Formats: sequence, C-alpha cells, structure tokens
Amino acid sequence: RKVFLSDKIFEDSNKELKIGYLNIQNLTAELHAEYVNSDKNLNNLDILVLAETWLISKSDDKILDNLSNFHILYRYDAGDSIKHCGLLILGSKQSKFNLKESTVKEYKESKRNKTHMQILTLILPTLQISAAFIYIRETPSKKDIETILKYCNDCDIWFGDLNLNPREPAQKKLLSVLCGKDKFLALEEVTTDNFNQLDHIIVNKILKPRLYTTSYFNFISNHNSITARIGLADN
Repeated sequence: RKVFLSDKIFEDSNKELKIGYLNIQNLTAELHAEYVNSDKNLNNLDILVLAETWLISKSDDKILDNLSNFHILYRYDAGDSIKHCGLLILGSKQSKFNLKESTVKEYKESKRNKTHMQILTLILPTLQISAAFIYIRETPSKKDIETILKYCNDCDIWFGDLNLNPREPAQKKLLSVLCGKDKFLALEEVTTDNFNQLDHIIVNKILKPRLYTTSYFNFISNHNSITARIGLADN
C-alpha cells in the first residue's frame, strides 16, 4: 500500500508543503500532458516540476492548455533547438499557497552544442523553503558534481534525475559527495522500470524530523514521480 498525497500524515495539514518531480520524457507526446493533468494524486502537490519536457518553441505552447489544473509558474526549455531536456515548474490550483511570490534562477550547461545539464533554484520566501531541481543527460563527471554543489548547496531540498545509480560503487560515492556532511539521501526506492534508482531527493538534515518522501508509478514514463512532503515551522 502507498501513502497517497491526499492522506493526512502531519499534525496540521494546513502547514505542509508538497513538492514533486517527474521526468516525463516528452510532454508533447500523446496524452502525456492530459495524464499529468488528470492524475488525482499529483494534483495534491503544491509544486510539480516536469523534466525532459522537450518543448522547443512557441508552437509547443498549446500543449500547456492541457494542464488546466495547474498554473504555469516557470518554463525553461533546452534552448538548443533539439527536442530534449527542458524543465517546467507547475503550481497546482488546489494549493493553498501563493506560489507566484516565488523566485527562480536557472543554470544551464552545454556539451558538444547540446544542453547537458539544467538546474533551477526556487525560493519560497514566505514559507522559508528553497528547492533545487536538476536534470542531467548522462552520468555526471566530478566536474558536474562540483557544478551542482556550487549552484544548489544553499537549497534546503534537491530533486533530480541525476543519472546516478547507488548500486554502482563509483556512482554511490558521487552521491555521497553531493550530500556532504549536512545533507542525506531522503529517498531510497526503485524509480525506473529498469529496477534501479536514478531519481533522487537530497535534503538538509535539519528537515529530517518533518519530512516524508516516496515515489509513484505512472503510465507515461519509465521514471516514477518522486515526491516530498515537508512540515512547515514545527509541524
């Protein structure tokens, strides 16, 4: 059995922030946007970030009309005219928070004229939470790890398809470097249909007593959606 996003787990359900991340593998593919929009579980998130949207131009804007249950908060395409990568930050219309007060910064890196890595850092000043969302096309190098640390280290919680499999000793070591002394891997679940974990949630240890994470299977991607629920203040 799964604990769904609508289930009560905190003392005060009004003081809880729910964030999710899904590598959707082409938002424009048939019924992908419609599936996300009608997913009753994901609609309970406050923030949902879609990776690998593959959006490349204004001609793709019409697909966003199919996300009628969400506000389009921020959109960052790959920018290299290739249908790959792309991050989209959605705010659920069910959310009780004013997510439009947030601010976001983007970092993008290319290799061989293709977008290689995207990082978004989102600050929610009224909730005193900052989050990083990461997508990288291939197993990161040590230099990539240094870049992620540079841009994400001040954030409370990170979500991402990091292409790091903890079953591989060398890749597990890179995950340890990302965590350092102050953070930990908050999700330890299979997240792909290859029965490995490439999608991760890395969290500041201060949040550990008021944190719940899990992932959910879906029918449109070989990646699970990964989610975190954070109790606000002392909740």
